[in-house]
Amino acid sequence: MSSSDIFWRSCVFLSCLLLLNFSPIKPAGYPLTLAPVIIPFLAFYIARFNPSFRLVGIFFLFSALILLKSLVDILMYHVDLVGLFRTWSLIQFFLFSLIIIALPINNLELLGRALKFTLVVFVALTVIIVTTQLALYFMLGDISVFRVWGGMGYSEQSYVLKSIEHGRVRSNGLYFEPSFLALVMFSSMSSIMILQKTIFSTDNRSYIVIILLSFFVVYLSGSRAGLSSVLLLLLLPIVERIGLSRFVLAFSMLVILLFSLDGVLVGSDDSLYYRLVAPLEIIAVSLREYVIGVPFGSMESFILSVGVLNGSELGQTLDNGWYLMAFYFGWGGVILMFLAFLVATYFFAFGDAAQRILIVYLMLAPMFTGAVFSPEFFILLYMVCISYRLKVEL
Repeated sequence: MSSSDIFWRSCVFLSCLLLLNFSPIKPAGYPLTLAPVIIPFLAFYIARFNPSFRLVGIFFLFSALILLKSLVDILMYHVDLVGLFRTWSLIQFFLFSLIIIALPINNLELLGRALKFTLVVFVALTVIIVTTQLALYFMLGDISVFRVWGGMGYSEQSYVLKSIEHGRVRSNGLYFEPSFLALVMFSSMSSIMILQKTIFSTDNRSYIVIILLSFFVVYLSGSRAGLSSVLLLLLLPIVERIGLSRFVLAFSMLVILLFSLDGVLVGSDDSLYYRLVAPLEIIAVSLREYVIGVPFGSMESFILSVGVLNGSELGQTLDNGWYLMAFYFGWGGVILMFLAFLVATYFFAFGDAAQRILIVYLMLAPMFTGAVFSPEFFILLYMVCISYRLKVEL
């Protein structure tokens, strides 16, 4: 194993994480980042491309269902074909990408060392970027420090500007909004905590430092969803040390989640409210009007018609990936979502420490964004899932 191979792979992963929202071109209005390019690299360079018959069969089954849903939408409803194709292609590409997670890996130890190096360097660089960003803003008062990529970013930094207007200063780092910065750091923390018992030694002080620095960045992002998620993540090793029953832990987390859905702890003008509570009204209306789900490409027009407020403005998107299952696939999506939570609860209760971290991540990460089918989200998902595979297979 040569150091040049580790360095090469680390550079690829690090570049992808740092440039995750760098979008120099926007074909057909869609911001194209490095993420769609990195996925074939993962498939043909990192993985050994020999998928099983069962894996291919599952892929084509779900692809056929997605295609059937698209055809039904075209035949039964008046839909924007460009929007429909964009939604279909994103979901289809995401399904293809999921296969990569299950593929055999070329040289597990090499990938593990490269990923460890990447995560440490990435967290350190992000701390420097975020603190510099905030320091420059407080010294100069120039909001352009939050638009790192200028006109070549994933989107305008409207979330940061709105926060400043309401008296809060939130850092977004290299990303288009503070909550996405929190999601990236939440993903990094999850990977590090999974890997630490395999690649990191449990008594390694650098592990604690990296975790604390990650938490520091999430705090500066001002994302309440991010803070709630990382605190829940940090609770796991503490509970494990005091020997609390896994069933009690699973039940406690379920109660916390259900309690957060009650608008008591979350104000109606808060972004966390729009991610957790407000979408329930959107989903209720969508299930009444579309049994098999809202037609692809109709999200913005449908949600505007419902009239749910996102702060002081009408909401236009569904900023929760789990709710998208019910939104796009109707009652079938509701059943799939319910089954997913049942499976997650089972593995959380009976799994090991790394498995519980993975389950917490898979359950919470989609709640950060509605762009769960995007290549950018898959890169983060891949990093955490591969960390778990390294933990199991090394």
